Amino acid sequence: MRQVWLCHQGTLIYVGQDENKQCLCPPNYYGNRCQYQNQRVSLTLRLQNENLGKFNVIGVIVGLVDNTGLIHSHEQFTYIPGPDCNTKFDIYLLYRDRPKDMTKNYTIHIEAYDKINLRFLTTWKLPVKFNFMPVNRESALLVIPSLHKCHTLCNSKYLKQQNGSHTKSCQCQSNHSRMISNSQDQCDCSPDSICVGIVNKRSICLCPLTKI
Repeated sequence: MRQVWLCHQGTLIYVGQDENKQCLCPPNYYGNRCQYQNQRVSLTLRLQNENLGKFNVIGVIVGLVDNTGLIHSHEQFTYIPGPDCNTKFDIYLLYRDRPKDMTKNYTIHIEAYDKINLRFLTTWKLPVKFNFMPVNRESALLVIPSLHKCHTLCNSKYLKQQNGSHTKSCQCQSNHSRMISNSQDQCDCSPDSICVGIVNKRSICLCPLTKI
């Protein structure tokens, strides 16, 4: 009988002719038997759009960033307003260190781009409020505003609110990513893509529809 229980929350595999037992762990567990839980942020997202065509394809990048600007982890997914209008996106964001640095504050940065022309659409910042907890569970309904509303939102009152936990947002003062904490010349993305940031010396690239 194969001992599938050995890997707890992971998947047991057999390697080589001797069928040595190894465990493949999901992101939220680690250890040789997937017996330990990673400290993490568990995020559930739903998106809505305003005045975007239902055939738009939107690239969404989610990152866990500390108060020094360091990106700890990230995820990227594609949102199509028609088919995905009721879809919930479940994301695990891991801290870089075990255990995490309790002296730092952490924020979830979310950015949305039009995948057809790589035009920036909007950004959100969600604070991780309970830093003492090993697992933080967050959920948000994010509204992608129409472009003309982004223009009218750029006033002093709105800019003061940008550090809050609101979920309807626009980027007013810059055309490039807010998530990026390194110099753009450190990125190695292709010329027709966008560099959103760097994690563990690897670039986070947003590619057009024709590339991966």
